[in-house]
Amino acid sequence: MINIRLAAKDDCLNVFHLSNMDYVRDNSFNTEKIIWENHVQWFEKAIHNDGIKFFIIEDAEFIGQVRLNIDNDNALVSISILKEFWHRGIAFQSLQKIMAENNYTYLAQVKKNNIPSIKLFESLGFIRQEENPHADYYDYKKEQTAKEPADKKQKGKNNFGSEKS
Repeated sequence: MINIRLAAKDDCLNVFHLSNMDYVRDNSFNTEKIIWENHVQWFEKAIHNDGIKFFIIEDAEFIGQVRLNIDNDNALVSISILKEFWHRGIAFQSLQKIMAENNYTYLAQVKKNNIPSIKLFESLGFIRQEENPHADYYDYKKEQTAKEPADKKQKGKNNFGSEKS
């Protein structure tokens, strides 16, 4: 059974290794390998930034990460999963749970050649936006589906042990 929790300082090395996998870099907008010292600084800021919700997916071991970059009521989604866990529905289940617990309009930017991510976001109800013929990616959007409006979100713990905002 997968567990989804907020990222902590101890997750830095696992996220670094995953982020530097060739298949993750190939599907990232910045395809350059990440330097450890830069990653440590970025990670420390990310886990303490109120504008980022950074989740770790795990079972007995690290599986992957989901990051929501928050801008008002919009959340730009980033997800990466270790290759050995692909094709098990983990990305779908993880995003489905996170979106059920966080009330945002969800956005995703997916490279046009990243077919698995395109299929993932479309299976979750994301709608491809008008295509920019000069871009090498698609914009996707999924409107808020939670029961309460974004400006009346409840404070308190969600099912992942993280604070709702």
